[in-house]
Amino acid sequence: MASGMMTRVIGLLMCLAQPNLAAKAKLADQPPMAQFESKIDKAEEVFLSPSTKWTLSPAPVLPPTFMIMTSPVERKISYVQLDANYQAIKGIVKPLVEGGLNTPKGSVYDAARSRLFVADPGLSAILAWRIEVFPCLTPAQKAGAWGFGAFADPFKTDSNEGPTACDLEWSLVAKDPVVVVSNVGAEWVNMDYEGALYYSDVSTKSVFKINSRLLVNIVHGEVKAKDVTKRSAEEAEAISAISAGGADMEVGTADKTKSEPMEADLTAPFDTSIVELYSSSSSTSVSEPAGVAADNVQVYWANSAGGLKAGSVATGTSHPESAEGSGIKAAKLTTITDKAFGMITTQNALIFSDGASGVYGVKKFGSGKALPLNKGFIGARGLTWDGAGTVFVADEGASTVYAIACGNIAENMPIFPVASLNDVFSPALVKASDPVVKAAVAARNSAHGSAMSILAVAAVLFVATQ
Repeated sequence: MASGMMTRVIGLLMCLAQPNLAAKAKLADQPPMAQFESKIDKAEEVFLSPSTKWTLSPAPVLPPTFMIMTSPVERKISYVQLDANYQAIKGIVKPLVEGGLNTPKGSVYDAARSRLFVADPGLSAILAWRIEVFPCLTPAQKAGAWGFGAFADPFKTDSNEGPTACDLEWSLVAKDPVVVVSNVGAEWVNMDYEGALYYSDVSTKSVFKINSRLLVNIVHGEVKAKDVTKRSAEEAEAISAISAGGADMEVGTADKTKSEPMEADLTAPFDTSIVELYSSSSSTSVSEPAGVAADNVQVYWANSAGGLKAGSVATGTSHPESAEGSGIKAAKLTTITDKAFGMITTQNALIFSDGASGVYGVKKFGSGKALPLNKGFIGARGLTWDGAGTVFVADEGASTVYAIACGNIAENMPIFPVASLNDVFSPALVKASDPVVKAAVAARNSAHGSAMSILAVAAVLFVATQ
């Protein structure tokens, strides 16, 4: 059976290697080639007939989508591969990061740089990994297409798979772990469109920003977490004016009087300081900040306590050093709940959880009236957005991630289960359109094309010598 299958495949491959019509006519005049041509004709008859089910080209490879999930109880980060309907394929959950974690909570994926950031309050740190995508290949596939051993596949075989088949078509891998910030009480992280990282600190009751330039230097090892310092938004504003050549500005600190100018050595591209944007000590709109979100203009944070007074969700400029950010004022956006936890910003709205049964939505611009999108959760925590019309909510109480439409801010929106993980806290998406996925699909297609070329040559030699 195996040899018959091989002969048929080789015959099909030979169809690709046949000469043009003029060359074929010339070869037909040569008796030694008559048998060779007869075999090619037979291959055409068998494999190229309308009824044949054989094909050299497999179905186009669809780029995968993944959901990454954190679990502080399991002390690990896991992932699922999603189908086109946002369902975990076969319900399979695989580990992404198992060691070196304590209580991983809030997470965000930076698609532009293929980096995953996770807040781990048990380690008092924010961690990062480089994410890669690989096709899952069985040992037989790694040995070579159809068992020929004709090419050495460059991709990794999943050691968790069986000897003959992969349970998922693709694998997600986390590499090059790095500590971004240490000695922090961070449980939540998020990013803006410019690549800056934001986090809230429960110990200082503050909201912080790491600019994109510094963040890149940290994840590439050019700046160590221990070398990172912190400064207030007022200092950032003053330093920016000094570096821009403006009038001398005087800023008082614990060690300086108002008559002493602020040092200007924190400005240039080598600035290694994190900016404390807002804190409970300087703003009435900050009580106990939890989830954070940001766009290119504003930063938003949820208050996990005192929301009826400080605001369930509050907002302020994310660029205190700019002219537009002068004054560094914060304002509450809605007071619909006393507690708010996870948060995500879409194009026109903010979606946030209350840590219990409710997920709410409020438009960024307008009346500020928030509506409960759904109140059927048990312990709603972190959220993520697919960039289109769906938000994913981690329900820690139900150990399930749910999908909910977010195109319209309306009550009683239906929810659909996506994936299950024990005490899931925060989801993050690696989308089919992300660069790391596109690169993996392109590499797989290229490897397959190379294998086909090599097999075609092997088939010519095989048939010609029979």
